[in-house]
Amino acid sequence: MTTAHSDSTGSRASQGPDYRPLLHALLAGGGVYLLWRLARGIGNLFWTIFGLTFAFYWVWAGRGFPW
Repeated sequence: MTTAHSDSTGSRASQGPDYRPLLHALLAGGGVYLLWRLARGIGNLFWTIFGLTFAFYWVWAGRGFPW
């Protein structure tokens, strides 16, 4: 069955400008931004866990509080 909707040979000029490259660039930029934020979050989480672990070790090793 052939309908006008299934015909993909239509002119692209009549459909307006192609925004796919812009969409791809925006999606790639958003992905890089999310990866950067995730890496910063993991870094902050690491230093928080490291600091708490060091504090508990310091107290439980019998050294007491450092002040």
